[in-house]
Amino acid sequence: MIQTFFRFTNLSLFAVLLLSFVSISSYAAPFYIDNFTDVQSVVDLAGDSTASTNTQALTSTGSNLGPGTQRTLSIDASGTPSAPAIPGFPAFNSLMQSNTGTLQISNDTNVTSAVASVFWNGFSPVDLTTYGTGLLLKVNTIDLATTIQLIINGGTSTSAPQTFASGTGDFFVPFADFSDSTAFTAVNDIKLAFSGSGPWDGKFSFLVADDPSTVPEPSVLLLILSGLLAAYFISGTRQKKLS
Repeated sequence: MIQTFFRFTNLSLFAVLLLSFVSISSYAAPFYIDNFTDVQSVVDLAGDSTASTNTQALTSTGSNLGPGTQRTLSIDASGTPSAPAIPGFPAFNSLMQSNTGTLQISNDTNVTSAVASVFWNGFSPVDLTTYGTGLLLKVNTIDLATTIQLIINGGTSTSAPQTFASGTGDFFVPFADFSDSTAFTAVNDIKLAFSGSGPWDGKFSFLVADDPSTVPEPSVLLLILSGLLAAYFISGTRQKKLS
């Protein structure tokens, strides 16, 4: 009777362990709008009264949006730089660059206000609802109050502006919180807009379509699996002793 019980427990634990692995492997990977590995930069020079832009094609390793995807960096700042940041080069108000997995925006200390944006277009319409429930921007750091907004399909759907005072955090906006959530079934362009007063700076890791609420943290998964494995081997040891 006792052997039957432990045999049943052993099988039950094995089944739970197997189901855990199946459920983990069934999670879809995040859909990368951009992981900011493709190198690109734009500079807003001192005295330039218009926004500075730079457009280039993205590689397949930099984005999941597909062939034809273009990315446009745009930045415009007000203020008078104290001195050239690099000797021998013109003074600039702001710099935005994508490189080695980071989007970095830097403003001179004398900048009074700055707006910047990243715009993706040129790809075939994509249904982002098959990859998640919202858009997630990973914020590495922001040093001053900065407002972030997402704009879809030329403005047909927008998120409410969200202001980060400072520090780090995740800017996650569920599709349902956009002005038109149906736009995400056929997305053909995406704009990520930044604005702020003063010389704000920011660093960001990636923009993805994802469902973070359904994906446990790796440390939690490891703890669960370790516990299940320990229980499985303990039950097996007990069964051998009883037999």
